[in-house]
Amino acid sequence: MNKEYRKIDPLQVIPGKTTESELMKAYGNPDREIKAFGLRYLLYLAQLSVYTAVAISEDGIVRLLAVSCQGTLSRDEIELQYGEPCAIYFSNYAHGARTIAFPEHGRTFVVSAGGQVAQIMYHESLAMTDYEDLFGCYFPREDPFMRQ
Repeated sequence: MNKEYRKIDPLQVIPGKTTESELMKAYGNPDREIKAFGLRYLLYLAQLSVYTAVAISEDGIVRLLAVSCQGTLSRDEIELQYGEPCAIYFSNYAHGARTIAFPEHGRTFVVSAGGQVAQIMYHESLAMTDYEDLFGCYFPREDPFMRQ
């Protein structure tokens, strides 16, 4: 069975503005849908076994767009562009990975232990307290891969 790959354009899907109906009109029905963290996540197959996730709130507005980007950016490059991160969390992504947050810029990055960006999360520009309330509370403060 051939699957259609769909890359969601972060310039067209704007968290806080784009509605679910606008997303569906542009990209069609998702390949999968899950509920997590109080949001519905619409998953679009972007390439073999890699999904782009679009988080939709109860009011039908896109809140988050998570796009994989293996090896196209480094942590140094994002810090050069955005400055010092507001927060650095551990990540559930992989051992040694970190989640680096720039809430005021509407960006969060998952960075591998080797310093390469594995995922970009686009969201609304937020104050740190609002970011923590919406997203930050789901990122581990302790290494989830450390055995106790």
